[in-house]
Amino acid sequence: MRTSCRRTDDWRAVGFIVLANMPFWLLSVHFFVLRPLFNVDAFIALFVATLNPTVGLVILALSWVLDVVQSMSLAYHFASPLELLRAVRFSEALNWRGFLSAQLITVVAGFGLAAWLATRMLRSWRPNARALLPWLVLVSTLDILNGSAFPSWLGQDSYRIPANVSGSPSYNLVNQALSARASAALPVKRWPDDGSVDPVSWARNSRGNVLVVVVESMGQLQDPELADWLRRQLVNDAPTGPWSAYTDTVEFRGATTAGELRTLCQLSTHYSKLNPVTAAGCMPQRMTDLGYQTFGLHGFTGMMFERNRWWPMLGLQQQTFADGTREDAPQCGSAFRGICDDYMLEQALQILREPNRFVYLLTLNTHMPLTKVKIAPELVTLCRARQVSDSVCQLTWQLGKFLAQTRAGLERLPQAPFVMVVGDHSPPFVVQADRRQFMTTQVPRFILVPR
Repeated sequence: MRTSCRRTDDWRAVGFIVLANMPFWLLSVHFFVLRPLFNVDAFIALFVATLNPTVGLVILALSWVLDVVQSMSLAYHFASPLELLRAVRFSEALNWRGFLSAQLITVVAGFGLAAWLATRMLRSWRPNARALLPWLVLVSTLDILNGSAFPSWLGQDSYRIPANVSGSPSYNLVNQALSARASAALPVKRWPDDGSVDPVSWARNSRGNVLVVVVESMGQLQDPELADWLRRQLVNDAPTGPWSAYTDTVEFRGATTAGELRTLCQLSTHYSKLNPVTAAGCMPQRMTDLGYQTFGLHGFTGMMFERNRWWPMLGLQQQTFADGTREDAPQCGSAFRGICDDYMLEQALQILREPNRFVYLLTLNTHMPLTKVKIAPELVTLCRARQVSDSVCQLTWQLGKFLAQTRAGLERLPQAPFVMVVGDHSPPFVVQADRRQFMTTQVPRFILVPR
């Protein structure tokens, strides 16, 4: 009889652990979920439940939150879950209704159902710590044998099976916090020079104007026909014209602010580590040294990621954010709702009508989640032929529309400026099939050099 009870207790423990991980297993079938197969924090929750079921359920809920934060930080290209949590202080600037969707409601309902089942289970059964320990040892042992735990210690280059068997988001978070504190004094890294045309060197020789645009979520499409369609919205392939055009891709790491520092400064660091010394070599400051007036424009609040604090360090003498635009300026976007990109583009083009100007424009409206718009039949046909989803087609259309507006605006200027347009990171789609439509480490760059 005792043996039978122990077996029942063992299998109930297994059932609880499976239930604790089941929402993520189901989500990973369709969504981008990068996590271990088993969350060790769920074992901790069950160990605590042997003493107090209510506290155990609270710990389980917290482990779910940290698990979601870990996957979301990777989805949105944050350097770590800790960086994503630090960004929460800017959340009041967001329009949270923009995140609401049927998919999100379904996911929340799924976690609610799992929490209800876990509560029912612990009301009728008090777990036994001795029943849990063998399963925790088994999962940890499999993780070590697979090479997914302490791989450098084991000297293994790859997993035996392509999965991380077990891990702890809470441990990762604490470890990152300690590492960030230990590395606070480390110098920022210089992004390697890729040998592309340097706008500052061009300006030194020509004294012409310069426009640099970092485009939100403009990733490098995997499909060559869609990528070429996007390129042609900005680049004119005719052998004659005011510009010689160059198209390539650049490596990216991190989210939007990392893309800004990579483009403007060739720096690989967090913006919080910037100071006048580390930012001295940034493109706007170098243009200032040449006698240019420098401008920075962005259609969102300057408080977001403290751009109103560190943009001046880069050498941007005049900054225009949503806070400083006219009250009747048109607004666009969903969760990141701000001044429309085409309006900010017109402001940038107006500045470029005067000589000795450097203008930096950071776009906004292609930030996820997107506000759906009508797509031109030409692109709809191409998307269907290339078998890409409506979400990818929507983003491609909105990126292409902005690039086409940029080209049309540039052609109206009295003098052709040097133009660099580059993506900040690949689009943070949470649906796996959509995410796979873009390169994971490359973004496109278009350079227009006046003839």
